[in-house]
Amino acid sequence: MDDPMTLHTNLSREVILTAFSGWAVLAKRRPADYSRIHFYVTDKTGFDAWMRFRRDKIRKTNPNIFALDVHDPHLIRTSSGGVACVPQLYVDTYSVDGPEAQPFLKDIIASFPSLGLW
Repeated sequence: MDDPMTLHTNLSREVILTAFSGWAVLAKRRPADYSRIHFYVTDKTGFDAWMRFRRDKIRKTNPNIFALDVHDPHLIRTSSGGVACVPQLYVDTYSVDGPEAQPFLKDIIASFPSLGLW
């Protein structure tokens, strides 16, 4: 995976990063390698315009980019700098699962112990 900060600056302004990439940008570290990028799209029209120039680069098999169109004012309000808030990062990382999830979840809990269940 490319540098998370480079990825973040190359994405559309209509995007809120979450899960692995969101935590990597926020924490400025990657507890594990990952190959999937998850983000919310806050303005589908603006995002579609941004994507128009990139459509020929879309992977047709084994996609690794997952975009979710969202109309959630709370998510948008609690996000900062194009990254979801920490509790949302935790929930999304837990939800997407995979072998890279566990090191990310442990790192989030180490930084924010109040999110831990134990």
